[in-house]
Amino acid sequence: MHFKNGPVFWPTLYIERAQKRCLKLLYPALSYNQALDKAGLDRLDSRCDMITQKMFQEIKDPKHPLHYLCCHLLNYLIVKWFYGPHTHTNYH
Repeated sequence: MHFKNGPVFWPTLYIERAQKRCLKLLYPALSYNQALDKAGLDRLDSRCDMITQKMFQEIKDPKHPLHYLCCHLLNYLIVKWFYGPHTHTNYH
């Protein structure tokens, strides 16, 4: 299980396991990382990280439908993190 940037959910673990098994069938003499390189693939958790980063970059655009929601949520979390859980805010 990978916890580099956060927990990997169980469906991802099953897909990663299936990818490992398939690569072992295709490249039995190679390690998983070597087989990934040979096949031109990235680890599943790396691909998920890239997709997530791309999505949040898109949400940063003020024209994105989720921009407003994420900005308020981020502000709420920053206030709570810096000033503690008992801080009174206008965020509910």
